[in-house]
Amino acid sequence: PSLVAYQVAFRHLIRLFPELAKRRHKTTGKLLLHHIVLKCRPATIVETMRATLALAPDSAKTPDSSGALPLHWATKNESFPADCVDILVQSYPQCIQALDQKGCLPLHWAVTASPTPLEVIRRLVKLYPKSSSVASSTGNLALHYAVSHDSPSVEVVNLLLAVFPDAVRHKNTLGELPLHRLMSRISPDMTVLNTLVQKFPEGLLVTNAHGHTPLHVALDHHLPSPVLTYLIKQGPRAAELGDSDGYYPLHMALDTPHPDPQIVEMLYNAHPAAATIPTHDDLLPFHLLLTLSPSPPIPLLAMLLTPLPHIVSLEVTEWIPRGEEGVSGVMLAGESWSGEWVERKWTPLQKAHERNLGPEVITFLQDVTANPALLTTKYHPSTGMASGGMHIAPPAKFVMNEPTIASAGTGVNSMAPPISFTAFNGGNNTFTNTAPVPSKTYEEVVPFDSQVLPSASPSAFLSATS
Repeated sequence: PSLVAYQVAFRHLIRLFPELAKRRHKTTGKLLLHHIVLKCRPATIVETMRATLALAPDSAKTPDSSGALPLHWATKNESFPADCVDILVQSYPQCIQALDQKGCLPLHWAVTASPTPLEVIRRLVKLYPKSSSVASSTGNLALHYAVSHDSPSVEVVNLLLAVFPDAVRHKNTLGELPLHRLMSRISPDMTVLNTLVQKFPEGLLVTNAHGHTPLHVALDHHLPSPVLTYLIKQGPRAAELGDSDGYYPLHMALDTPHPDPQIVEMLYNAHPAAATIPTHDDLLPFHLLLTLSPSPPIPLLAMLLTPLPHIVSLEVTEWIPRGEEGVSGVMLAGESWSGEWVERKWTPLQKAHERNLGPEVITFLQDVTANPALLTTKYHPSTGMASGGMHIAPPAKFVMNEPTIASAGTGVNSMAPPISFTAFNGGNNTFTNTAPVPSKTYEEVVPFDSQVLPSASPSAFLSATS
């Protein structure tokens, strides 16, 4: 009864005041047709659309203040019938290709709607197949928007890829693949993730404008362990790539108060050299764990410290805004800070006391400060005292040589001085690596195994000779 009443009221109003069909809202610029397609129910929408178009034929081609046509807004009506798309297209055939002020097609709007209007999307793609390859002003395709959805539709992703398979390889203006966009969600759909990876496995190593691979993005958003595990297993070489701030995936996995030990271990084994590479702020993975976690696990501290035991007694320099000197942990001040910066130095043991990390952590640091060899005895994984069930590669000997100058552009983290080191594993093979690590000369025992060495990477090359 209420629907009948609405229909009767609409007929009388539109007959008495036909100018309503052509009147634009003074703020939004919307016409009556914009509101009808957005809010009307299926039982009344066909009649009201046709009646309005009869009085204002140009309604279907009239944009609102954001440049959106009625067809754009129709995609946001979860009960909008797919066959009603044809009514708008018949009135204005070009509406299917129309762009709003952000360069977005009606298809772009549709794939971001919640719930996903699958039938409307199918209709839009059928009427304009090239819409899947049209990028918005930010360079995003419909696939980028579809996977950015809180609950991306597998059906929509498959439909878009069927029409334009290369969408999975397309970068937006920020250098992001659809895979990057998917990794920015709170809980990505694993089926959609697997689809994108299987269609373009090389995408796991593609970096965006910030030097982030999809793995970097996933770690930055603290995604669940199954997602991270999948990315590492499918693309372990992503662990070899540093971003524009010198952060490798190992650094990012530790750049949180509560790192996942299993993920940290996987990243370490995928690229052990990352434990020796400082960020552009001169922070090693060991420093990040020590300064951010309220309770750093001893096994992780031992694993990260083993390649460079000497750093346990070296001072770390950080620059913080004046007035923040008493704040514990690493200060990451925003670029908007315009005041005075203060230099602050600390050793790992001082930081542990400052942050009240507990007697176990302090005892560990005191032990290895006094006797670094304990990392290969008391705290070595083989003893069972520090490993906590970790499967870290057996020890090999690293001889750190004087810094050598690498070719320009050979390293991802080119801001840090490169240093060459050689690993001897049981006397059978020699591995030479050039990687950006602190300019020191060391001779240490570290866990390393030729069986877990990744293939050559942009940031460091590893080659074996007899």
